Amino acid sequence: MSYFYNKNLKLHYDVLGSGKPLVLIAGITCDNNHWSLMKSELSKSFQLIMPDNRGVGKSDTPACNYTVADLAADIVALLDNLNLDKVSILGHSMGGAIAQYLACHHSERVEKLIISHSFIKFRASSIMFCQHDYLLAKLNASPEIRATAILPFIYSDDFIGNGANVQALINAMATIPSKQSLDSYKQQIYAISEFNSMDYIQKIKAETLVIAGEFDKLAPFQDSQEIVNKLDNAKLKIMAGAHVPMWETPEQYANLITALLSRAAIVIKQHISQYPNPINLSVGDVITLGREDNEWIGWVFCTSNKTGVSGWVPKQIISVDSADRGVITEDYSAYELNATIGKSVTIERELNGWAWCYDGDQHGWVPLDKFELMDKESAK
Repeated sequence: MSYFYNKNLKLHYDVLGSGKPLVLIAGITCDNNHWSLMKSELSKSFQLIMPDNRGVGKSDTPACNYTVADLAADIVALLDNLNLDKVSILGHSMGGAIAQYLACHHSERVEKLIISHSFIKFRASSIMFCQHDYLLAKLNASPEIRATAILPFIYSDDFIGNGANVQALINAMATIPSKQSLDSYKQQIYAISEFNSMDYIQKIKAETLVIAGEFDKLAPFQDSQEIVNKLDNAKLKIMAGAHVPMWETPEQYANLITALLSRAAIVIKQHISQYPNPINLSVGDVITLGREDNEWIGWVFCTSNKTGVSGWVPKQIISVDSADRGVITEDYSAYELNATIGKSVTIERELNGWAWCYDGDQHGWVPLDKFELMDKESAK
Protein backbone atom coordinates (compact mmCIF):
# COMPACT_ATOMS: atom_id res chain seq x y z
CA MET A 1 0.00 0.00 0.00
CA SER A 2 1.66 3.25 -1.16
CA TYR A 3 0.90 6.93 -0.56
CA PHE A 4 2.09 10.34 -1.69
CA TYR A 5 1.16 13.88 -0.79
CA ASN A 6 -0.06 16.79 -2.88
CA LYS A 7 0.02 19.75 -0.53
CA ASN A 8 -1.91 18.54 2.52
CA LEU A 9 -3.76 15.65 0.86
CA LYS A 10 -2.60 12.08 1.45
CA LEU A 11 -3.31 10.15 -1.74
CA HIS A 12 -3.12 6.43 -2.42
CA TYR A 13 -1.77 4.54 -5.42
CA ASP A 14 -0.72 1.03 -6.44
CA VAL A 15 2.00 -0.09 -8.84
CA LEU A 16 1.88 -3.40 -10.70
CA GLY A 17 4.13 -4.94 -13.32
CA SER A 18 7.26 -3.68 -15.04
CA GLY A 19 8.08 -2.10 -18.37
CA LYS A 20 7.07 1.28 -19.75
CA PRO A 21 4.93 3.23 -17.23
CA LEU A 22 1.21 3.57 -17.90
CA VAL A 23 -0.96 5.66 -15.57
CA LEU A 24 -4.58 4.51 -15.28
CA ILE A 25 -6.99 7.26 -14.20
CA ALA A 26 -10.49 6.16 -13.23
CA GLY A 27 -13.76 8.06 -13.52
CA ILE A 28 -16.26 9.54 -11.10
CA THR A 29 -16.92 7.49 -7.91
CA CYS A 30 -14.31 4.87 -8.92
CA ASP A 31 -11.16 3.89 -7.05
CA ASN A 32 -8.37 1.88 -8.64
CA ASN A 33 -10.33 -1.36 -8.27
CA HIS A 34 -11.92 -0.04 -11.47
CA TRP A 35 -9.09 -1.87 -13.31
CA SER A 36 -9.25 -5.17 -11.43
CA LEU A 37 -10.39 -7.34 -14.36
CA MET A 38 -7.70 -6.12 -16.77
CA LYS A 39 -4.72 -5.08 -14.68
CA SER A 40 -3.19 -8.56 -14.69
CA GLU A 41 -3.15 -8.65 -18.49
CA LEU A 42 -1.88 -5.08 -18.89
CA SER A 43 0.84 -5.56 -16.27
CA LYS A 44 2.44 -8.19 -18.51
CA SER A 45 3.45 -5.36 -20.85
CA PHE A 46 3.55 -2.21 -18.71
CA GLN A 47 4.30 -0.88 -15.29
CA LEU A 48 0.82 0.13 -14.18
CA ILE A 49 0.46 3.15 -11.92
CA MET A 50 -3.05 3.21 -10.49
CA PRO A 51 -3.97 6.14 -8.24
CA ASP A 52 -7.11 6.56 -6.20
CA ASN A 53 -8.35 10.02 -7.17
CA ARG A 54 -8.85 12.38 -4.24
CA GLY A 55 -12.03 11.54 -2.36
CA VAL A 56 -12.22 7.86 -3.36
CA GLY A 57 -10.65 4.62 -2.24
CA LYS A 58 -7.88 5.14 0.29
CA SER A 59 -7.19 8.77 -0.69
CA ASP A 60 -8.12 11.75 1.46
CA THR A 61 -11.21 13.86 0.75
CA PRO A 62 -10.49 17.61 0.66
CA ALA A 63 -12.54 20.06 2.68
CA CYS A 64 -13.84 22.04 -0.30
CA ASN A 65 -14.71 21.75 -3.98
CA TYR A 66 -11.98 21.19 -6.54
CA THR A 67 -11.61 21.07 -10.33
CA VAL A 68 -10.23 18.73 -12.97
CA ALA A 69 -7.09 20.91 -12.91
CA ASP A 70 -6.63 19.96 -9.25
CA LEU A 71 -7.07 16.28 -10.06
CA ALA A 72 -4.45 16.63 -12.83
CA ALA A 73 -2.10 18.30 -10.34
CA ASP A 74 -2.44 15.19 -8.15
CA ILE A 75 -1.19 13.05 -11.04
CA VAL A 76 1.78 15.37 -11.64
CA ALA A 77 2.63 15.14 -7.93
CA LEU A 78 2.47 11.35 -8.18
CA LEU A 79 4.86 11.33 -11.17
CA ASP A 80 7.23 13.59 -9.28
CA ASN A 81 7.06 11.27 -6.27
CA LEU A 82 7.97 8.30 -8.50
CA ASN A 83 10.68 10.27 -10.36
CA LEU A 84 8.96 9.65 -13.69
CA ASP A 85 9.55 12.31 -16.32
CA LYS A 86 7.23 11.01 -19.03
CA VAL A 87 4.48 8.37 -19.08
CA SER A 88 1.59 7.15 -21.16
CA ILE A 89 -1.85 8.01 -19.81
CA LEU A 90 -5.16 6.14 -19.96
CA GLY A 91 -8.08 8.15 -18.62
CA HIS A 92 -11.60 6.77 -18.52
CA SER A 93 -14.71 9.01 -18.36
CA MET A 94 -13.83 11.76 -15.83
CA GLY A 95 -10.34 10.24 -15.95
CA GLY A 96 -10.39 11.10 -19.66
CA ALA A 97 -11.08 14.73 -18.72
CA ILE A 98 -8.08 14.64 -16.36
CA ALA A 99 -5.99 13.08 -19.14
CA GLN A 100 -6.95 15.88 -21.56
CA TYR A 101 -5.88 18.51 -19.05
CA LEU A 102 -2.57 16.74 -18.44
CA ALA A 103 -1.82 16.42 -22.16
CA CYS A 104 -2.50 20.12 -22.71
CA HIS A 105 -1.05 21.77 -19.62
CA HIS A 106 1.67 19.23 -18.76
CA SER A 107 2.45 17.99 -22.25
CA GLU A 108 6.09 17.31 -21.40
CA ARG A 109 4.92 14.53 -19.04
CA VAL A 110 2.71 12.68 -21.56
CA GLU A 111 4.15 10.25 -24.10
CA LYS A 112 1.02 8.60 -25.49
CA LEU A 113 -2.58 9.34 -24.59
CA ILE A 114 -5.72 7.22 -24.43
CA ILE A 115 -8.99 9.10 -23.85
CA SER A 116 -11.64 6.51 -23.17
CA HIS A 117 -15.42 7.02 -23.08
CA SER A 118 -15.00 10.69 -22.33
CA PHE A 119 -16.06 14.15 -23.53
CA ILE A 120 -15.09 17.77 -24.09
CA LYS A 121 -17.98 18.83 -21.84
CA PHE A 122 -20.15 16.49 -19.78
CA ARG A 123 -23.72 16.45 -21.09
CA ALA A 124 -26.52 17.96 -18.99
CA SER A 125 -28.36 14.62 -19.01
CA SER A 126 -25.24 12.86 -17.74
CA ILE A 127 -24.78 15.41 -14.96
CA MET A 128 -28.40 14.82 -13.97
CA PHE A 129 -27.77 11.08 -13.92
CA CYS A 130 -24.95 11.62 -11.41
CA GLN A 131 -27.09 13.96 -9.34
CA HIS A 132 -29.89 11.37 -9.27
CA ASP A 133 -27.52 8.66 -8.07
CA TYR A 134 -26.15 11.04 -5.45
CA LEU A 135 -29.69 11.61 -4.13
CA LEU A 136 -30.28 7.85 -3.99
CA ALA A 137 -27.06 7.46 -2.01
CA LYS A 138 -28.12 10.31 0.30
CA LEU A 139 -31.43 8.51 0.92
CA ASN A 140 -29.43 5.34 1.68
CA ALA A 141 -31.25 3.48 -1.08
CA SER A 142 -30.64 -0.25 -1.29
CA PRO A 143 -28.14 -1.65 -3.82
CA GLU A 144 -31.08 -3.05 -5.82
CA ILE A 145 -32.70 0.39 -6.14
CA ARG A 146 -29.46 2.12 -7.08
CA ALA A 147 -28.64 -0.66 -9.56
CA THR A 148 -31.92 -0.23 -11.46
CA ALA A 149 -31.09 3.46 -11.85
CA ILE A 150 -27.39 3.11 -12.69
CA LEU A 151 -26.95 -0.03 -14.76
CA PRO A 152 -29.09 0.91 -17.80
CA PHE A 153 -27.05 4.08 -18.18
CA ILE A 154 -23.58 2.57 -18.15
CA TYR A 155 -23.98 -1.05 -19.32
CA SER A 156 -25.25 -2.40 -22.63
CA ASP A 157 -28.54 -4.23 -23.01
CA ASP A 158 -26.65 -7.42 -23.88
CA PHE A 159 -24.76 -7.26 -20.60
CA ILE A 160 -27.60 -6.42 -18.25
CA GLY A 161 -29.91 -8.79 -20.13
CA ASN A 162 -28.00 -11.50 -18.31
CA GLY A 163 -29.48 -11.79 -14.81
CA ALA A 164 -26.27 -13.24 -13.41
CA ASN A 165 -24.36 -10.11 -14.46
CA VAL A 166 -26.92 -7.87 -12.76
CA GLN A 167 -26.88 -9.87 -9.53
CA ALA A 168 -23.08 -9.85 -9.47
CA LEU A 169 -23.07 -6.07 -9.79
CA ILE A 170 -25.68 -5.65 -7.04
CA ASN A 171 -23.59 -7.88 -4.78
CA ALA A 172 -20.49 -5.83 -5.58
CA MET A 173 -22.30 -2.58 -4.79
CA ALA A 174 -23.37 -4.00 -1.43
CA THR A 175 -19.85 -5.05 -0.45
CA ILE A 176 -17.65 -2.19 -1.72
CA PRO A 177 -14.84 -2.10 0.87
CA SER A 178 -14.22 1.66 0.72
CA LYS A 179 -17.47 3.48 0.03
CA GLN A 180 -17.29 7.08 -1.15
CA SER A 181 -18.65 9.71 1.22
CA LEU A 182 -21.55 11.91 0.15
CA ASP A 183 -19.34 15.00 0.44
CA SER A 184 -16.79 13.45 -1.88
CA TYR A 185 -19.44 12.38 -4.41
CA LYS A 186 -20.84 15.94 -4.45
CA GLN A 187 -17.33 17.36 -4.98
CA GLN A 188 -16.70 15.04 -7.92
CA ILE A 189 -20.02 15.99 -9.51
CA TYR A 190 -18.95 19.63 -9.20
CA ALA A 191 -15.56 18.93 -10.82
CA ILE A 192 -17.00 17.01 -13.75
CA SER A 193 -19.80 19.56 -14.26
CA GLU A 194 -17.33 22.46 -14.44
CA PHE A 195 -15.00 20.73 -16.90
CA ASN A 196 -14.85 22.05 -20.46
CA SER A 197 -11.74 21.54 -22.62
CA MET A 198 -13.08 23.31 -25.73
CA ASP A 199 -10.67 26.25 -25.36
CA TYR A 200 -7.50 24.16 -25.15
CA ILE A 201 -8.02 20.59 -26.36
CA GLN A 202 -6.57 21.38 -29.80
CA LYS A 203 -3.19 21.90 -28.10
CA ILE A 204 -2.82 18.15 -27.49
CA LYS A 205 0.10 16.93 -29.60
CA ALA A 206 0.68 13.47 -28.14
CA GLU A 207 -0.28 10.46 -30.24
CA THR A 208 -3.84 9.81 -29.08
CA LEU A 209 -6.33 6.97 -29.22
CA VAL A 210 -9.91 7.93 -28.43
CA ILE A 211 -12.14 5.00 -27.43
CA ALA A 212 -15.94 5.07 -27.38
CA GLY A 213 -18.69 2.60 -26.56
CA GLU A 214 -21.21 1.80 -29.27
CA PHE A 215 -24.11 1.97 -26.82
CA ASP A 216 -22.70 4.41 -24.26
CA LYS A 217 -25.45 6.65 -22.84
CA LEU A 218 -23.29 8.52 -20.32
CA ALA A 219 -20.70 9.65 -22.88
CA PRO A 220 -22.16 8.79 -26.31
CA PHE A 221 -19.69 8.01 -29.10
CA GLN A 222 -20.50 11.37 -30.72
CA ASP A 223 -18.67 12.98 -27.78
CA SER A 224 -15.56 10.98 -28.64
CA GLN A 225 -15.90 11.91 -32.32
CA GLU A 226 -15.95 15.57 -31.26
CA ILE A 227 -12.65 15.05 -29.43
CA VAL A 228 -11.04 13.43 -32.49
CA ASN A 229 -12.24 16.26 -34.73
CA LYS A 230 -10.28 18.72 -32.57
CA LEU A 231 -6.97 16.81 -32.66
CA ASP A 232 -4.31 16.45 -35.34
CA ASN A 233 -2.87 13.13 -34.19
CA ALA A 234 -5.82 11.06 -32.99
CA LYS A 235 -7.74 7.97 -34.03
CA LEU A 236 -11.20 6.84 -32.93
CA LYS A 237 -12.04 3.26 -31.99
CA ILE A 238 -15.65 2.36 -31.25
CA MET A 239 -16.00 -0.75 -29.11
CA ALA A 240 -18.97 -3.00 -28.54
CA GLY A 241 -20.73 -2.37 -25.25
CA ALA A 242 -21.50 0.79 -23.33
CA HIS A 243 -19.60 2.98 -20.84
CA VAL A 244 -17.45 0.52 -18.87
CA PRO A 245 -15.42 -1.81 -21.16
CA MET A 246 -13.13 -2.74 -18.25
CA TRP A 247 -16.16 -4.62 -16.85
CA GLU A 248 -18.03 -5.68 -20.00
CA THR A 249 -15.14 -6.61 -22.31
CA PRO A 250 -11.89 -6.40 -20.29
CA GLU A 251 -9.82 -8.65 -22.56
CA GLN A 252 -10.65 -6.73 -25.74
CA TYR A 253 -10.10 -3.43 -23.94
CA ALA A 254 -6.67 -4.52 -22.68
CA ASN A 255 -5.67 -5.75 -26.15
CA LEU A 256 -6.67 -2.42 -27.72
CA ILE A 257 -4.61 -0.47 -25.19
CA THR A 258 -1.59 -2.75 -25.65
CA ALA A 259 -1.77 -2.37 -29.42
CA LEU A 260 -1.57 1.43 -29.25
CA LEU A 261 1.31 1.48 -26.79
CA SER A 262 3.34 -1.26 -28.47
CA ARG A 263 6.00 -0.64 -31.10
CA ALA A 264 6.44 -2.14 -34.56
CA ALA A 265 9.88 -3.52 -35.47
CA ILE A 266 11.59 -5.57 -38.14
CA VAL A 267 14.17 -8.32 -37.54
CA ILE A 268 17.60 -7.32 -38.90
CA LYS A 269 19.63 -10.12 -37.26
CA GLN A 270 18.49 -13.72 -36.99
CA HIS A 271 17.75 -15.18 -33.56
CA ILE A 272 17.44 -18.91 -32.89
CA SER A 273 16.32 -20.09 -29.47
CA GLN A 274 18.76 -22.30 -27.52
CA TYR A 275 16.09 -23.33 -25.00
CA PRO A 276 13.56 -25.81 -26.45
CA ASN A 277 12.00 -26.44 -23.00
CA PRO A 278 11.42 -22.95 -21.57
CA ILE A 279 10.50 -22.32 -17.96
CA ASN A 280 6.89 -21.23 -17.40
CA LEU A 281 5.83 -19.71 -14.10
CA SER A 282 2.68 -18.43 -12.41
CA VAL A 283 2.12 -15.84 -9.72
CA GLY A 284 3.13 -17.30 -6.36
CA ASP A 285 5.37 -20.03 -7.76
CA VAL A 286 8.47 -20.71 -5.66
CA ILE A 287 11.81 -20.81 -7.47
CA THR A 288 15.40 -21.67 -6.59
CA LEU A 289 17.74 -18.84 -7.52
CA GLY A 290 20.90 -19.56 -9.48
CA ARG A 291 23.52 -17.42 -11.15
CA GLU A 292 22.97 -13.99 -12.63
CA ASP A 293 23.79 -13.44 -16.29
CA ASN A 294 26.98 -11.42 -16.87
CA GLU A 295 26.08 -10.54 -20.47
CA TRP A 296 22.41 -9.68 -20.01
CA ILE A 297 22.23 -7.77 -16.74
CA GLY A 298 19.01 -8.28 -14.80
CA TRP A 299 18.39 -11.93 -15.69
CA VAL A 300 18.66 -14.78 -13.14
CA PHE A 301 18.90 -18.48 -13.96
CA CYS A 302 16.15 -20.09 -11.87
CA THR A 303 14.58 -23.48 -11.33
CA SER A 304 10.89 -24.00 -10.70
CA ASN A 305 10.32 -25.89 -7.45
CA LYS A 306 7.08 -27.19 -8.92
CA THR A 307 8.24 -28.54 -12.31
CA GLY A 308 12.02 -28.74 -12.00
CA VAL A 309 12.43 -26.82 -15.25
CA SER A 310 15.16 -24.17 -15.33
CA GLY A 311 15.54 -20.99 -17.32
CA TRP A 312 16.22 -17.26 -17.31
CA VAL A 313 13.84 -15.03 -15.32
CA PRO A 314 13.92 -11.21 -15.07
CA LYS A 315 14.81 -9.88 -11.60
CA GLN A 316 11.85 -7.48 -11.77
CA ILE A 317 9.33 -10.30 -11.23
CA ILE A 318 11.18 -12.09 -8.39
CA SER A 319 10.44 -11.39 -4.74
CA VAL A 320 13.56 -12.72 -2.99
CA ASP A 321 12.89 -14.65 0.23
CA SER A 322 16.44 -15.77 0.94
CA ALA A 323 19.81 -16.10 -0.78
CA ASP A 324 18.62 -18.99 -2.94
CA ARG A 325 14.81 -18.76 -2.86
CA GLY A 326 12.29 -16.43 -4.51
CA VAL A 327 8.58 -16.10 -5.30
CA ILE A 328 7.24 -15.07 -8.70
CA THR A 329 5.09 -11.91 -8.71
CA GLU A 330 3.50 -12.23 -12.18
CA ASP A 331 2.81 -14.91 -14.78
CA TYR A 332 5.86 -15.48 -16.95
CA SER A 333 7.11 -17.55 -19.89
CA ALA A 334 10.74 -17.74 -21.01
CA TYR A 335 9.72 -18.85 -24.49
CA GLU A 336 11.99 -17.39 -27.18
CA LEU A 337 10.90 -16.70 -30.74
CA ASN A 338 12.92 -17.94 -33.67
CA ALA A 339 13.19 -14.65 -35.55
CA THR A 340 14.20 -14.57 -39.20
CA ILE A 341 15.59 -11.52 -40.99
CA GLY A 342 12.84 -9.38 -42.49
CA LYS A 343 10.13 -10.61 -40.13
CA SER A 344 7.83 -7.88 -38.75
CA VAL A 345 6.90 -8.06 -35.08
CA THR A 346 5.12 -5.99 -32.45
CA ILE A 347 7.17 -5.22 -29.35
CA GLU A 348 4.88 -5.29 -26.34
CA ARG A 349 7.43 -5.13 -23.53
CA GLU A 350 11.12 -4.43 -23.04
CA LEU A 351 13.14 -5.84 -20.14
CA ASN A 352 16.88 -5.99 -19.57
CA GLY A 353 17.87 -5.82 -23.23
CA TRP A 354 15.17 -8.22 -24.46
CA ALA A 355 11.77 -7.65 -26.05
CA TRP A 356 8.54 -9.60 -25.53
CA CYS A 357 7.13 -9.71 -29.07
CA TYR A 358 4.23 -10.93 -31.15
CA ASP A 359 5.02 -12.10 -34.69
CA GLY A 360 1.43 -12.64 -35.81
CA ASP A 361 1.35 -16.25 -34.67
CA GLN A 362 2.90 -16.42 -31.21
CA HIS A 363 4.55 -14.46 -28.42
CA GLY A 364 8.14 -14.80 -27.27
CA TRP A 365 11.39 -13.11 -26.26
CA VAL A 366 14.03 -11.81 -28.68
CA PRO A 367 17.10 -9.65 -27.92
CA LEU A 368 16.44 -5.99 -28.68
CA ASP A 369 19.59 -5.69 -30.75
CA LYS A 370 18.04 -8.03 -33.34
CA PHE A 371 15.49 -5.34 -34.30
CA GLU A 372 15.15 -2.08 -36.10
CA LEU A 373 12.17 0.01 -35.06
CA MET A 374 9.72 0.91 -37.81
CA ASP A 375 8.08 4.30 -38.15
CA LYS A 376 4.29 4.59 -38.17
CA GLU A 377 3.92 4.82 -41.92
CA SER A 378 6.14 1.86 -42.82
CA ALA A 379 4.44 -0.25 -40.14
CA LYS A 380 1.04 0.09 -41.81
